[in-house]
Amino acid sequence: MASNILKRVKPVEKLDDKEWGESIQLLETTFGKDWLGNATSHNPLCLLWQKTDFFAQQELFTLSSAIKIMNNIDRVWVRNKIKEIKGKDINNCRGALFELIGASYFSKDDQQVIPAKNNNPGVDMQINFSNGNKINWSMKNYGISAHQRDFNANFLDCEDLLKAHLIHNKITSLQIVITFMKYPASADWKEIKKNIPQILQAYVMNKNLSVQNYRIPPLALFSLCPLSEYENLNFSMSSYIFIGWSPYHDNEHKNLLDKLDEACANLCKYAKSQDVKEVNGIYIHLHSSALINDCQKWIDDYFSNHPDSPISYILLHQPTLTRNLENNTSNITHCVKFISNTLSNDWLKELQHSIQLVVPFGIVSENLSNQTLVSGDIQIPISGFYIQQTGNIYTDCIIKSDGSTEGHISNIASGIKQHCFLKFPGQNQSVMISDKVFPKEDELTIL
Repeated sequence: MASNILKRVKPVEKLDDKEWGESIQLLETTFGKDWLGNATSHNPLCLLWQKTDFFAQQELFTLSSAIKIMNNIDRVWVRNKIKEIKGKDINNCRGALFELIGASYFSKDDQQVIPAKNNNPGVDMQINFSNGNKINWSMKNYGISAHQRDFNANFLDCEDLLKAHLIHNKITSLQIVITFMKYPASADWKEIKKNIPQILQAYVMNKNLSVQNYRIPPLALFSLCPLSEYENLNFSMSSYIFIGWSPYHDNEHKNLLDKLDEACANLCKYAKSQDVKEVNGIYIHLHSSALINDCQKWIDDYFSNHPDSPISYILLHQPTLTRNLENNTSNITHCVKFISNTLSNDWLKELQHSIQLVVPFGIVSENLSNQTLVSGDIQIPISGFYIQQTGNIYTDCIIKSDGSTEGHISNIASGIKQHCFLKFPGQNQSVMISDKVFPKEDELTIL
């Protein structure tokens, strides 16, 4: 246990070392060290285990806390969820992670969580309140869409191609933005990849221009410029920022709303009758890219069109990594929206307080953080777009007048890191310093 802890930063500085060590040990005991440490596995928990940044540790601590909480409620149910998490079906794995962690969020002194038995279709857990009120939850996990997954994978392929041709053309400073006019199909990505080498060659030929734009009609616009805002670049390396963004696929919105419709229809099929003491609800986990406000509008319309539906609540929960641009700090933000129909009024009046979620880390808010693309002082709203960005900025340390050395490493933006080269006295070679505390990108893995 000690060797594993030494490789990890604490999720937050104030966390007790003993509690942090016990949390990691619980995960190792529950899942097995060898299974967790499988570096070739695509299981989301194994991928998370390899990460060393703050937020990855917060996710691990959250899972460990959930296991501890739910073990005290129903060990057999937890054991079954662990089997699903370790299984080969990634969708079942993510669903089980959500059910385990999501159920634990509701456990507090006046909210008793009771996981459903296997023979209880349509209901995944029940919450019993201290006054005798009950709510039956159906839990649904909606992860990243296939369209976004394809966009991300193709973009990373383009990054590999870009890096190779930056080196080939001896380009040491470049920001390149690809603005897609429509969602790129497979043939479109082939066209993009074919044009990247040619566009970089043209960029070198026209270096006297501060900004260069290249169109591939009707597919995309390439915008290229040097990284002029960064000082002391190390010119033995190729510093770059690479950004790509595209409108959503035509079916992106419809597919999500179809899932909401299916979830409502499924619970209606199995739902218990409701009264002033017991109601039914759906607890939905949304990926960070989903348009939660549009989902809320659909649910409002659903309740208006189905006033006698045996569903009183739909809870939307969207955890995301958010960044405060003013002080350059990041947090896990849980955007939570409780949406109810009129039948819930008497039940809520009887309850006399709201339903509460308790999360180990981050901020719980009803307000959605703005999604923006930041370039210098310019902020561009990007709601309704797929976006990916990566980058590595390589800078040299500065020797100050008093003989001291100053350098900077930072997480400039999601996916974009600043590294620093340090040269020691009497040595010709420099050593690159990076920080593994920063996440590779502002994306949660299991929450």
